Amino acid sequence: MKTLLLLAEQGDSLAQYELGLMYDKAKGIPHNHVEAHKWFSIATRSLDNEVSAKAAECLKQIAAKMTSEQIAEADKLAREWEPKEFSLAMSAFDGQLKDGVKARELGEYQIALKLLSPLAEQGNAEAQLNIAYMYREGQGVPQDDAEAAKWFQKSADQGDADAQYNIGYMQGEGQGVPQDYVEAHKWANLGARSADNEVSGNAAEYREQIAAKMTSAQIAEAKKLAREWKPKQLPFVLPEFAGQLDDRFKTKSLNINFQQTQELAEQGDVLAQLALGNMYNKGEGVPKDYAEAFKWFQKSAEQGDSNAQCILGNMYAEGKGVPQNSAKAVKWLMKSADRGYANAQCILGVIYNEGYSVPQDYVEGYKWCNLAAARAMDQDVRDEALRNRDMVASKMTPAQIVEALKLANDWRPVK
Repeated sequence: MKTLLLLAEQGDSLAQYELGLMYDKAKGIPHNHVEAHKWFSIATRSLDNEVSAKAAECLKQIAAKMTSEQIAEADKLAREWEPKEFSLAMSAFDGQLKDGVKARELGEYQIALKLLSPLAEQGNAEAQLNIAYMYREGQGVPQDDAEAAKWFQKSADQGDADAQYNIGYMQGEGQGVPQDYVEAHKWANLGARSADNEVSGNAAEYREQIAAKMTSAQIAEAKKLAREWKPKQLPFVLPEFAGQLDDRFKTKSLNINFQQTQELAEQGDVLAQLALGNMYNKGEGVPKDYAEAFKWFQKSAEQGDSNAQCILGNMYAEGKGVPQNSAKAVKWLMKSADRGYANAQCILGVIYNEGYSVPQDYVEGYKWCNLAAARAMDQDVRDEALRNRDMVASKMTPAQIVEALKLANDWRPVK
């Protein structure tokens, strides 16, 4: 688990202890007595007496299985170990989320809580769903229906069908929230739309159960609320250039029709996938279809095209062709910005400056705007980046500006 290793290397004693267990028990990583001994040894230095005591006990147990040469090697590694500087930045978003979910599945609840809580606070729907389950089941936290309902609600508001079914159930049964059959029916109805057969089946079954307790007027009201429901929007309107194709389409025209573009896209051509997504998005040569546009932009984005990644972030932000999801919007914009796409860097700068779905961070905001201004080929993007950079600079200390400039100077695109 990459994120757990990074936390351990940063000096987190609980992560060090858990990593030792994973190496000892071969839980998700290859068995390695030397690495296990090393991390248990380092964890014994913890100021947390409980962690230190557990690590010391494990250290004795594993040493009994090792040769004197292995113990000497592990001791040497532990002596030479020094904590590394690391922050769980948005560029590590995917790994942090996956590791948090995996930790919960393995029963490593304290690690899961450490990894998922920041993401849930930032608005990630999947992290919120997992935190909700932890509170409902008492996994690493005291069992608390009210807290579970709070996190299910946050995730449901963003369109997570599993969370919609669960908050509907809790409202129908009065668990952690006041009993409300109309809201319960509404959320169960929304959850029943899920592409996950298990979730949709459970939601549909509960919707019918709750309907048996309601009047026809209540059912009609609940159905109306479900029809009118829309996921909560990112409180930020992305600039028009977020959804535009880049200069490759001005300098390298495909000169092919829809059928040829589709054939190339289906063969995996990244540029053709991007072009096909644009055709569906704009209704050029084919009826406009945002869901189909999203599908092809996603294929291109997953192959690493930064333009497609930026557009995908825009579609998640606006809920075009896919349920609106602020956290996924930021995730794809970050991927695009990390690869050096100026449009995404400019947008990301504004997001950090204003604290939209991420903790407000003027240094990060200034950094991204400065990078966008330096790299943008489009004058509109450059002007927007400069305007936002200068605006946030007025709120920063000289030391913060120096730090932001250093980060921008040290930045290198992800390959």
